[in-house]
Amino acid sequence: MAELINDLANATGIDPLRVQKVVQSAPRRYRDMVKDKPGGGERLISVPTQELKALQQALITILTPRVTVHPAATAYIKGASIKDNAAAHAGAHAIRNFDFEDFFPSLTAADWQRVCRQKDIFDDEDDLEVSTLILFKQCRTTSELQLAIGAPSSPMLSNMIMVPFDEAVAQMAASTGITYTRYVDDLTFSASSPELLAGVDLVISTALLAGQYANLRINDRKTRAAAKPEARLVTGLNLADNGTVTLGAERTATILTEIDGATRRPLTLRETMRINGLIAFANQIEPDFIVRLIDRYGAETVARIRGTSKAA
Repeated sequence: MAELINDLANATGIDPLRVQKVVQSAPRRYRDMVKDKPGGGERLISVPTQELKALQQALITILTPRVTVHPAATAYIKGASIKDNAAAHAGAHAIRNFDFEDFFPSLTAADWQRVCRQKDIFDDEDDLEVSTLILFKQCRTTSELQLAIGAPSSPMLSNMIMVPFDEAVAQMAASTGITYTRYVDDLTFSASSPELLAGVDLVISTALLAGQYANLRINDRKTRAAAKPEARLVTGLNLADNGTVTLGAERTATILTEIDGATRRPLTLRETMRINGLIAFANQIEPDFIVRLIDRYGAETVARIRGTSKAA
C-alpha cells in the first residue's frame, strides 16, 4: 500500500482500505453540471463526491509545504488579492494582457507528473500515481485525466503545475526589464515602453514549449495592449497615472448603480449580503470608498443598506 494512502487516512480519518478503494475510481467520482459564464457561453463544473473532496483537501495540505509556488503566481495565495496582482504593475507606462483558453481542463495528469519528477515532490512512484488519481478527473469524451473546475484542490494545484512556466517566463521577462504576473489564467506584462513588450508573445510560446504544456493555448481574442495615456487594466482594475490602483470609472459606475438602487427599497437578506460584498470589494481596492458613500448618501442610509442600522 502506498505511503500516501496511510498519510491521507490519518489526515481524514477514513479507513486506509476505504481510501484505497476511493482512489481506484477517483477520476470518475464527480457530478457534472453546466453553468452559464458571466460573459456568455457555458462552463462545465465537476463536483467531487464528499469522500474524494476530503482526500483532495488533505492532499493539498500535504503538498503545500513541498511545492514553492512562484511569486509571479498571485491567485489563491493567503492574504493576497487581485489588487496585489495589479499593484505589481502600478506606475508602468505600458502593459500587455494575455489569457489562457480553458485553463483548468488544459492542465493534465501528464503535466502534474512531469513537474513532480522535475521537483522531486514524491520519493515513490506509487505515491505519485495515487496523487494523480485523486487530483484529476477523467474527461467525458476521452480517457485523458484533466484538472476539474469545481474540485477544491484545483486552484492551488494549478499554481503548482505552472511553477516551471512561471519560472521561465519571469526569468526571461526580468532580463529585459519586464514585470510579469499571472492571476489564474490571466497573464500581465508591464514595462517602461511598449517596445520592450514586443517580444512577449515569443517569451510565452518558448516557455510553453520548454515546459511541455501540450494543451495550453493563448486566447487571442482576449489579448490586449495599452500604454499611457490609455486606460490600462490588470485583472479588471485600473492603473491610474499617479501610480495607484483604482476600480476604474466603468466599474465604479456599475457598483454605484447597484448601490443607488439599493437605497430606494427594502432589501432581502440575500440582497444585503450582495451589496455588502460589493462595498467590501470596492473598499479593499479604494480604502476611502465607504467614506465616499457616506458623503453621497448619508451615514444612516449606508448603515441601512449594509444591514447595520438599529432599525435593521
